[in-house]
Amino acid sequence: MVEVVKAPAAKPDYLSLVPKIHIVKGANPIGHLHLLFGDTWSLHFDLFLSRKEKEEEEEEEEEEEEEEEKKKKKKKKKKKKKKKKKKKKKKKKKKKKKKKCLCVYMKPSYKGIGASLQSCAVTGTPSKGFDEKAYLSVRQLKPGEDPYRQHAFNQLESDKLSPDRPIRDTRHYSCPSLTYSSNLPATSVIITFHNEARSTLLRTVKSVLNRTPANLIQEIILVDDFSSDPEDCLLLTRIPKVKCLRNDRREGLIRSRVRGADVAGATVLTFLDSHCEVNLEWLQPMLQRVMEDHTRVLSPIIDVISLDNFAYLAASADLRGELSFRVWMCGGSLEIIPCSRVGHVFRKRHPYNFPEGNALTYIRNTKRTAEVWMDEYKQYYYEARPSAIGKAFGSVATRIEQRKKLDCKSFRWYLENVYPELTIPAKEELPGAIKQGVNCLESQGPNTAGDFLLGMGLCRGSAKSPPPAQSWLFSDHLIEQEGRCLAATSTLMSSPGSPVILQECNPKESMQQETRRLQVNAALVLDYTDDECELVDYTAERMRRAPVRKACELAV
Repeated sequence: MVEVVKAPAAKPDYLSLVPKIHIVKGANPIGHLHLLFGDTWSLHFDLFLSRKEKEEEEEEEEEEEEEEEKKKKKKKKKKKKKKKKKKKKKKKKKKKKKKKCLCVYMKPSYKGIGASLQSCAVTGTPSKGFDEKAYLSVRQLKPGEDPYRQHAFNQLESDKLSPDRPIRDTRHYSCPSLTYSSNLPATSVIITFHNEARSTLLRTVKSVLNRTPANLIQEIILVDDFSSDPEDCLLLTRIPKVKCLRNDRREGLIRSRVRGADVAGATVLTFLDSHCEVNLEWLQPMLQRVMEDHTRVLSPIIDVISLDNFAYLAASADLRGELSFRVWMCGGSLEIIPCSRVGHVFRKRHPYNFPEGNALTYIRNTKRTAEVWMDEYKQYYYEARPSAIGKAFGSVATRIEQRKKLDCKSFRWYLENVYPELTIPAKEELPGAIKQGVNCLESQGPNTAGDFLLGMGLCRGSAKSPPPAQSWLFSDHLIEQEGRCLAATSTLMSSPGSPVILQECNPKESMQQETRRLQVNAALVLDYTDDECELVDYTAERMRRAPVRKACELAV
């Protein structure tokens, strides 16, 4: 939603290389100019010839009329004086013609880019102005159209609201009395979007400008992630301080934010979603903290904007998680600032599809995070998301190398030092018997070598209360009986008949690790409850399929 971070070392400001241009009305172009700034900006201009402004020409005509009147009054004077006057008149006309010198100026040949230049790229250029009403009217709903269909919120209600609407101050009563440094750094606000409703996008931008001191906003960079209509972004550049970058294909949230960060000119970066409204003094407390320590990443308290009627509500009681462990592990810290409040529209579904599919994109992104950052704790991710097993997630070699380069700490360090309240799942201990038909696995005492023998015997007692010899405890991937665990004598699947023995438990001994057989292609796993078994389909797209249940026949 919102993050404020310290920017990396300053990068060249390509836009400052564009000369200041005073654009006046011209005639036909006499040539063209194409400016390239790295890989980021490509601007096209037409070259024009133009005379001095029309006002100056009118002044010259008035002077000529005055001269003619003087001429009539002095008709009776001598011819010599008349000649002198004519000479003076000719000199004046020559001087006036010199004033009518031709000048060359540049005008952007593409209307959208032209707007961008006048509002932000070329400083000091007169702005054409932003037609708010025209911008919003293009995307208004037609009668009978479902207001939730396109954006997963009530667009009709959003369109009714003013882009400058007031919202209530949801801060603690003590927040307005706080003071902040007069030397706070300015920030670049980066807003990424894809096919956002124009009314919510504009309200996000206007809320930033209306509720933030002008000296603290260096620029607002809109990153259009290949929306259907480029003018959703380009037209907004007529608003002061707003710039627009457009991807030539879908890049996703993170790559779009990185692109915005690459061209940002401020030393502090602020990231916003495109359906937010910032509250009073939202930025100052975060800038204060990052000014005191540049390794901090700050987040406001997120208020809720209703997706149905766009009412601005106080923060939800639900704690929304942040993926902060990467920041902490690599030497930074993440803080949530109580006196900073930003409203956000929380939707119940994605309003657009991801190129690789919604479910697969989620699995891919979360699996990459687990593989790079969670170390040995990634097993808990796969237990919670078994559908991720076997799914491709691309190469993470560069991310792992980056973690090593930054000398980041382990995930265990994070759990022990930053978030000890986050407990790992407790050991699951399930007692029961191992059956095959009417027979159960049982221990039969030690042999001469000291190993405990195993065999199959007629099941006795009940499934929930078997005799000690047939009672087993399933715990943390071990199958245990009175301090001894089942262990394989061979790991080769091609060696059927290899005996299973009982030996002293050792959680690190791979030969004692019990695993469930997973058929990755079909995503089917054999599971059991009490004395019944079920074939569970873990594929995300098939979760609604009922499991197949039958009597357990677990072969050892």
